[in-house]
Amino acid sequence: MNFELKGVVPALTTPFSEGEFSPEHFAKNIKRYGAFDLAGILVLGSTGESILLNENERLAVVETAVSSVTEDTFVIVGTGMQSAEATIDFTNKTAEFNPFAALVVTPFYYKGLMTHEALKDYFYKVGDESKIPVMVYNVPKYTGIQINIDTVAEISLHENIIGIKDSSGNMEFFEQLVNLRSDSFRIMQGAGSVFYPSLVIGCDGGILALADIAPAEVVKMYFSSSEGLYEKAKEIQFTLLEVNKGIVGRYGVPGIKYAVDQVGFCGGLPRLPLAEVKNSGKNEIMTILKNANLIA
Repeated sequence: MNFELKGVVPALTTPFSEGEFSPEHFAKNIKRYGAFDLAGILVLGSTGESILLNENERLAVVETAVSSVTEDTFVIVGTGMQSAEATIDFTNKTAEFNPFAALVVTPFYYKGLMTHEALKDYFYKVGDESKIPVMVYNVPKYTGIQINIDTVAEISLHENIIGIKDSSGNMEFFEQLVNLRSDSFRIMQGAGSVFYPSLVIGCDGGILALADIAPAEVVKMYFSSSEGLYEKAKEIQFTLLEVNKGIVGRYGVPGIKYAVDQVGFCGGLPRLPLAEVKNSGKNEIMTILKNANLIA
């Protein structure tokens, strides 16, 4: 099936059982997410604790994901490493499972040297040698790198680079990204706090941890906006503001996993050095979920 990069894509958590990746729980989660009108799923993103998994575990995550989705649901895989060679190697290993695309984070270890030319050359090499389409992942919260709009403009011309997930939350920058949008280069919002205004200005959709917790509501926001029902979409955004700010933003992956457990999926514990949410945090998360009518 030929997929379009658009719609709502949850950035899935990775469930563990006794500290090990649990394909069974992961497959159950994916099949349950299939009940919602999601365009696809992202695995091995920031929310998926990719950086805390070894290569065998990451490949097992990809294999489980691709074998568990419905035929009309695409899989995007986070494949970015710190060198072009390592990124290409892992991307092409995942390509054997036939995912839709690779999400490649900006390399960040030598952040002071990640100039326009360095990032352009990096993404062009990855795009040239990857066997599946590539997306750019801009997430300065974790990398300390904010990609330049001129760099994105050049990268967007590469025939194998199909879009960007921007998790900066910077709407001025995002507006510039939307101005680059074309049929061959799509713009996906990665910050749930600004999903509604991003839809209004013309982005293609969102790859969101918020959709792990509230998939039905985020999908409804997307389709309401697409149908011109902006007041309804705005109402949903406001209802979910504290879910995003108080859970995704404040507690990060451990909080998202706990919230996912509460709404009926398998989140489980994070992997060290990420620590389980304390009881006070769990109580706060429960209150936020109740106030948003996500649990009784």
